[in-house]
Amino acid sequence: MKTKKELEKHTENYIEKIKRAATAATPELRVKGKPTEIAYSSEIKEHIKKRRRARRIWHTTRNPVDKNTFNNISNKVNRLIKNFKLEGFKKCYS
Repeated sequence: MKTKKELEKHTENYIEKIKRAATAATPELRVKGKPTEIAYSSEIKEHIKKRRRARRIWHTTRNPVDKNTFNNISNKVNRLIKNFKLEGFKKCYS
């Protein structure tokens, strides 16, 4: 770099490389608001409805039997969702 123009050219090139590297390294921002909705099977959706209904009943009555029912349904839904996500993960990476 012997002239001022060469120095400016190399400086601009260097700055552009830094900008590209920063853009590539920066993760994309998620849109705030509604989270991405997962398309669950109809079986899982039905169990989620049952869980909501059982939770509503338990909140109204505060009966230990209703709480037990809610917990059982909730655990089943959580297992179904976990298996659903695991199957999707296996499909993507197999």
